[in-house]
Amino acid sequence: MLTPEQKAHLDAILQSFDPTQKIWASGYLAGLAQVGAVDGTALPMGAMAPQAPAPSHKILIGYATQSGNAQKIAGKLRDALGDAYGEVTCDNLAKIKVKSLTDYTHIFIAASTYGEGEPPDTALGFHKDLFARRAPQLDGIKFSVFANGDSSYEKFCQTGIEFDKRLNELGAERIGAFSTHDTDYEDDIPDWIATITDAFPAEGSGTMPLFAGGMPQQSAPAITYDRKNPLTAEVIKRINLHDSDTRCTNHFEIDLGDSGLTYTAGDALAIIVPNTDAEVEDALALTKLDGERPVTIKGEEMPLREALKTKCNIMTPTTRVLKALDSGTDDLSKYTKNHTVAQALVAIKAYPDAQTLVDTLTPLNARLYSIASAQEEVGEEVHLTVGKTEWTDIGGGEHTGVASGYIDTLEEGDEVLIYPHANEAFRLPEDPSTPIIMIGAGTGIAPFRAFIQARKNQDGGDSWLFFGERHFTSDFLYQTEWQEALEAEDLTKITLAFSRDQDEKLYVQHKIVQEAEQVGEWLNNGAYIYICGGSYMAKDVNEALVTVLERQGLTREVAEETLVGYMTDGRYQKDVY
Repeated sequence: MLTPEQKAHLDAILQSFDPTQKIWASGYLAGLAQVGAVDGTALPMGAMAPQAPAPSHKILIGYATQSGNAQKIAGKLRDALGDAYGEVTCDNLAKIKVKSLTDYTHIFIAASTYGEGEPPDTALGFHKDLFARRAPQLDGIKFSVFANGDSSYEKFCQTGIEFDKRLNELGAERIGAFSTHDTDYEDDIPDWIATITDAFPAEGSGTMPLFAGGMPQQSAPAITYDRKNPLTAEVIKRINLHDSDTRCTNHFEIDLGDSGLTYTAGDALAIIVPNTDAEVEDALALTKLDGERPVTIKGEEMPLREALKTKCNIMTPTTRVLKALDSGTDDLSKYTKNHTVAQALVAIKAYPDAQTLVDTLTPLNARLYSIASAQEEVGEEVHLTVGKTEWTDIGGGEHTGVASGYIDTLEEGDEVLIYPHANEAFRLPEDPSTPIIMIGAGTGIAPFRAFIQARKNQDGGDSWLFFGERHFTSDFLYQTEWQEALEAEDLTKITLAFSRDQDEKLYVQHKIVQEAEQVGEWLNNGAYIYICGGSYMAKDVNEALVTVLERQGLTREVAEETLVGYMTDGRYQKDVY
């Protein structure tokens, strides 16, 4: 037994540990007890605890991810479990067969939702098989699902909800209560991990080395930049890529200095943006609330004005938000268009108090932009391609997009808060000789500039770019660079679609169908397909690719299944917004 003084000392130490360190300490003490060192017997430096018996727990941690968030969540659980809880498999659901689920005692899934409630591309096959009649019974298996999404979408966390319901229908037993998590999900991860680790005992220290004299020495970790610890970086160049004053798509170059921040072609850059003072004051006036009224968000107290400026989405009303604050309006959907949140609340005669308002609004997220450079080419810089969006509200008031409007105010020499967002689901093939087909419209050109830079000094395979915009003369983004890439044979072929240079609209999907025979040949040669741009464009391009496969003799059903197979295998990747 510990004396009161010893227990107090131990408690003080444990409070400073994160979940992974607590698991390590548990295994460390268990190992010391096994070899007698707790009684004072010296344990040689680097000695190992006796091998534990074969683990009785077989744990699957699967993730369904479109842009990398669910993969990060799964990785945190994997790190927390270590080897102490059993034999752990952590992988993309694309690589997990549903029939193999019966091999596990515990199944933990981190699931993002994509588009209008759809599973991420790489999880389509797993999702289909899980809901098939042949899906196995999972009686006796424990499970938990972490569903993350964006509550500005109507089908919030739909994929995670479906996974949770189906696993339970198949007989698996849920660990803890199921819940959904918004874009500020990071703070919820430790609670999810704790729910899991509290539900079944650790099995010992596994093969973790035990060091006499305390915790092993560790080198100082590299700085991690994220939402809570962004990098303050300087804008060193800004250029409007349009040869016209009527449209604005800015090319930004940002200096990373000696920050150590790294990224890979295909990644995104997060920019922390506030609402403008004018939009905040309009919201306060319309809701008739006092901006100095204190409110609490995630345990932090601040004036309402600050919360609306830095924490809350006040520009995009959703039916979810309006339902939570409404007293019975029949049709809320008409207030989600051409309205700010405050305008919508006035229209439905909802006047919540300050705390209720901030509790209900969706979070003001950092905005993700596809990185338009390869670090091996530009060094300690990161480049972005950002289009300015504008819209008019129901009363004729003019607004810019929250992020694009803020970014449009940045000039050379200004500072901006940023952090990298890894996107493992949008990556060049491991084999650089693999041909690639890149399809982008507007600012969707950004990651393909990074791809070509990344393959520039490789013995790369063929690369084909489809690019669409409005007019050749004013909107051919990065025109000189693409011409230089063609001359240097860094780019094999470029196919252009300028929608308003002829009487009939012409888009990239039309060009794909026109080039169906050659696109089919590239696919037969193993080409990877990449799409970047708006969701409607992506759907039209997908339909064009189905047509390409049909012209090769496949039925429509087989063509669609072939594309799903490409997604599952990572041959068909999307960065869609």
